[in-house]
Amino acid sequence: MEYCLQIHALGCPEKVELSEDEFLTIKASKHKLESLFKMVEDYRIVVESYRTVEASQFEAAFSHILYSRAGYNDESETRVLLSSRIVAYLSCARYFIDSTDKTISSILSKEDVLKFKAFRSEIYDSVKEYRFIEALRNYSQHREVPIDSIHFHSGYENKNDRSKSDIVNVLSIGTHKASLAADPKFKKMALDGMPEIINLVQAIRCHMEGLWGIHDYLNKCTDSIAQSSRFVIESAISRFEKEIKADSLGLYAFAQLSEVEVKDKVPMLLDWDDARKLAIQSMCPLKDLGRTYVTSKARPLTP
Repeated sequence: MEYCLQIHALGCPEKVELSEDEFLTIKASKHKLESLFKMVEDYRIVVESYRTVEASQFEAAFSHILYSRAGYNDESETRVLLSSRIVAYLSCARYFIDSTDKTISSILSKEDVLKFKAFRSEIYDSVKEYRFIEALRNYSQHREVPIDSIHFHSGYENKNDRSKSDIVNVLSIGTHKASLAADPKFKKMALDGMPEIINLVQAIRCHMEGLWGIHDYLNKCTDSIAQSSRFVIESAISRFEKEIKADSLGLYAFAQLSEVEVKDKVPMLLDWDDARKLAIQSMCPLKDLGRTYVTSKARPLTP
């Protein structure tokens, strides 16, 4: 078996010889970078799904203001819209957790995997809303998304001076704790500490904050892996450019039985890892998301 670095194009016969160990190290490093890129993408999927939950609630509230949607048909449409967004979020959250488990088991040591699972368990044990949404996800897969009430509230912000007060409009989605407790299919422990009427979007905010904590933890504990893996690829590219004195566009690491019989090949490019790093830099920390909300209240603007 021959191992080498070579441009994968006609008329480019120059190559740099590799040992088997060098090729396998390059292949393993590329696999780790690809896995870490996918982990970031999976997190971005669940963030986008969460965004649609918040946007849909805001849209539904604004529709009430514009069209006075108070009939049974209107409430049904709102319920369908919000249920579809919540179901999508719950599915994406499950996908993120499952895919993360698969990724870290292939790149972290057993000791680090256990540390990560302990960290995740701490979030589950300490954040009641996170625990509730985890139970709700399992419940909704086999039963339903239990939206028991869609409450639209409109009132004066300053009740002492209504003529000058701003008018506050809020749409809330609730589920009754007693109804879930009465269903043998729902995990009762997940209801501990929750109010009698649970605000689903508020609980989802706390859950999303927990998922951010998991993602942040993984980014930090895999940072050294990403850096060392990237260094392996960068060093191989640099070695090729230095020895062959040519651009590395189209460069691959090959394992081949002959010039025409290729057993394995690894593309030598870091564009995807650049995209991963940029995505991490562009995403905001979601700490305190459970206490954060968006308002369209008009405020005085200053120059």
